[in-house]
Amino acid sequence: MFKLLRQIKFLTAAVTLLMLGGCATPPSAENMIYTGKVSGKFNKALINEVSLAATTRSTSLAAITSSEISSETFDAALKESLQARGLYSESGRFQLQAHILKIVQPPGNFTMKATTHVQYTLVDRASGKVFFKESVIADHTAITSDAFTGIKRRRLALEGAGKGSIAQFLDQLSQL
Repeated sequence: MFKLLRQIKFLTAAVTLLMLGGCATPPSAENMIYTGKVSGKFNKALINEVSLAATTRSTSLAAITSSEISSETFDAALKESLQARGLYSESGRFQLQAHILKIVQPPGNFTMKATTHVQYTLVDRASGKVFFKESVIADHTAITSDAFTGIKRRRLALEGAGKGSIAQFLDQLSQL
């Protein structure tokens, strides 16, 4: 009897570790790249003229954990999203600065909702004039049918919120 209980405990622990092991990966840039439609057309002055400054983070944000969007990951997703639109250039006339103000990850059980607050500033490098400055709030909810484990749902929610932020930014930029 005790042998059977030990085997069940061992099997339960092994299955739990197996389910969690592959899911504790941080959000990936590939899942935050936005290539969908925007509502307007980009100003011709922006085509191949937007360079990217390193994304910064608010000092009030907690230390980076594996479940947060890193500045480098956000940079990579933003760069790929700009390239997909034909806007990106290593040394363009305009420099885009993204500043992650806040990431909200309330605890959840079967649903995980993440909200990003990102300020985007597009500056003319020659004159220093601000061409665009907006804060974008985007959220995404991952549910149990998206992923069985809470860790993976949290990652999916963060990736969705990051992608949503980039999508809103590009949509606003297309309307200038």
